[in-house]
Parts: sequence; structure tokens; C-alpha cells
Amino acid sequence: MIVAGALDNGTEAELGRRLGLSARHLRRLFHEHLGVTPHQFNRARRAQFARRLLDDTDLTVIDVAFAAGFGSLRQFNRTIRETFHQPPNQLRRHRIGGPTVDDGLRLRLAVTRPYDWDAVRGMLAARAIPGVEAVDGSTYRRTIVVDGDPGLLEVRPGGPDHLLLQAYLPNWEGLIHVVQRVRRILSGSGECPGPAPMILEPGKERNPT
Repeated sequence: MIVAGALDNGTEAELGRRLGLSARHLRRLFHEHLGVTPHQFNRARRAQFARRLLDDTDLTVIDVAFAAGFGSLRQFNRTIRETFHQPPNQLRRHRIGGPTVDDGLRLRLAVTRPYDWDAVRGMLAARAIPGVEAVDGSTYRRTIVVDGDPGLLEVRPGGPDHLLLQAYLPNWEGLIHVVQRVRRILSGSGECPGPAPMILEPGKERNPT
């Protein structure tokens, strides 16, 4: 639930109620097994995703912040400093470089080897929603709607340990949730085929903290 964004706008108490736990018991379980609170885990997850975008793309720092699910640039800068002990701009100066495209954003999706893309592609082709999903050769395509605006996702093999996701989106806010939903679809645990394209409407309020 946290990976799906349950704490981006919600509280630990609300998450606990969804799980049938008190907020105190939820925090105790997280401390026992992970050594952090649920919110600390969520911030670390967003920080790691942001670090990937800083390393692998030419998105602006503010676009990276909102793509990774942060509510404000100040919150983003503070979390990056706490996690990596450097500001975002300094982290980017140290990058080796990565794949970018002019009209879209290309990301690497790590997979566990051996990964049978042909089998996954066959599964996706068999359950493809006409007009929404398509498999063309080795590429899987799916339409997406972000805050009412259309976009397109393409997934293709990239290497023995990763796939390539190419995203054409009207904006990059909430990209972390798009990537997570793509992972669920590729794992076979995504939503069942239905009549509508994938819709992402973060409804996120940007706040100064």
C-alpha cells in the first residue's frame, strides 16, 4: 500500500485502519522489521526513485521532485540532503549519464534474471484491451490518462537484467506511481482488463513542508 502511494496524502493512522492495526502498532512493526517508521520508509523510497531520475534523465530538479511524489521543492531538497548528504544539483554533477529522449522519458526497469519477456509479452497480447493496449513485435504499448490528459507508455527489452520503459506524459508529477503500476502489470498482478485506459490522477496538494 505504501508503494502504491497510501502515505503520499494519507496518515499512518489511516493506513493502520486499512490494515486493521493501530498507528502505534504499525510503527512498532516497521521499527522491528525495518528500523524506520512508515513515513520514513516512504520518504526513502521516493528519495531512491528521485536519485534514479537525477542519474538517468535530464529532467529539471523541480520536475524530478514532483515526479518522485514530493509535495514541494523544499521537502524534496531536505529529504535528498538527509538521505544522500548532498543537495540534488551536486548529486547530478556526479552522475555517469543515462538514457534520455527528446519527446519522452526512458527509464530502466530492473528485472530478476532469468526474465522471460517473450512469455510476459504473450500474456499481455492475449489480454490486451483493444484501443488501449497493443503488442507490436517486442514492444508493449498502453495508453494512460494523467489528470485528464493523454499519454503513452512503451515497454521493450533492454538487457538481461532490465526492461526499458519509455513514457510520453503531459507532465512528470507522480511518475513514481506510473512506474509502480507498470511493474504490477508486467508481473501479472495488475488490474484486470477493463474498458478504460490506465488513469492516474494524483490529486496531490503541493505544500511548503
